[in-house]
Amino acid sequence: MELPRNFRFSQNNLQDYLECPQRFLLRHVRRLVWPAEESRPVLEQEARLELGMRFHQLAQQAAAGVPADLLSSQVGGVEPLGEWWNHLNQSGVLRNGVRHWAEHALTAVWKGYSFFAVYDLVSAAEDGSFTIYDWKTAERRPRRDALERRVQTRLYRFLFCLAGSSLNNGRAVRADQVRMIYWFPNFPDAPEIFDYDLEKQAADGLFLEELIAEIASREEVEFYKTVDESRCRYCVYRSFCDRGLSAGDLTAADEPGEAEDPDFSLDFEQVAEIAF
Repeated sequence: MELPRNFRFSQNNLQDYLECPQRFLLRHVRRLVWPAEESRPVLEQEARLELGMRFHQLAQQAAAGVPADLLSSQVGGVEPLGEWWNHLNQSGVLRNGVRHWAEHALTAVWKGYSFFAVYDLVSAAEDGSFTIYDWKTAERRPRRDALERRVQTRLYRFLFCLAGSSLNNGRAVRADQVRMIYWFPNFPDAPEIFDYDLEKQAADGLFLEELIAEIASREEVEFYKTVDESRCRYCVYRSFCDRGLSAGDLTAADEPGEAEDPDFSLDFEQVAEIAF
């Protein structure tokens, strides 16, 4: 299949492909806008999206040097945003390292294809190491194995080694210089830390190369619908695909899989790829 001109692979569209090739085709290739609710209640979903975006903005402003007191005054009385901000401010995350880049985009061409990511925060330490932070504002903390399987975990570290020289005075970044931390405002004392090394980098490269080759080799008719119809409950294309009309309940997590990973299928946990 011929991808659109200037198509860039990201954790968002690659994860969509793994979960449902049809969703990848409709959303990222055909760019079909389908007028359907992603989840219910709609107003609660919109509110959570707004809170997630505002938290990202607060973290970006703080990393840029805006005084903490001023930012605190902006969120006073807005919950849970105020609590999230207090947790972040008290954690010392934004004071770690000697240099910081917030909402920083990196791109690289690899194996003939373009890759793209926006990093919530990158912190450089005096010893030359880099820590990638990713904010996750989900109400429930995802399991470590669920995070480890995510394309984001694999792509973000791999891409940083490809393109991070721009943050390293032009020098290539080694895998052992990189780690990634998922930081949860609702669980500030329980971040998930993923170190990196050459073995993991090689495995991620093989994974991404095989995944891209699979996508590129398929004809459009071979981008099948997912066999796991529970995924369709939080997909705007469910009626287009004859997989139901009603959106899933945002507050329900009756299935074990949903309880482990309840927010990943919803776009409000993809604010990392929103340009601020």
